[in-house]
Amino acid sequence: MVYGIGVDIITIERFKKALERWGDRLCKRVFTPQELSICQNKAQPGRHLALRFAAKEAFLKALGIGMFQGVAWNEIEITNDALGRPHMSVRGAAEKLCREKGIKEIFVSISHEAEYGVAHVLLEV
Repeated sequence: MVYGIGVDIITIERFKKALERWGDRLCKRVFTPQELSICQNKAQPGRHLALRFAAKEAFLKALGIGMFQGVAWNEIEITNDALGRPHMSVRGAAEKLCREKGIKEIFVSISHEAEYGVAHVLLEV
């Protein structure tokens, strides 16, 4: 059964400008070391970081808690499986909330076209 669905659209260039302005401070606050490593090895790291940011925001929307309700952004991690499909895992307060709400599975889909990215998250109980 579906607990919640979240969607986020991001302007990739706008996120890249935030990266230029805030740099490491933003990266350490929002992304895990593994996410940073994955994205920095891509041809367009800013785009991949922007898409992960959108997926994290979509997750928080699906959970129904908003962006500043006790979950640190870097407690949500997006990696890829062997086929390149995104996989979301949570730890800390995010994991605790998922347990409390009975979330059994997190489904994530990420895509982009030109200047925009979109992420969908579905939480299953």
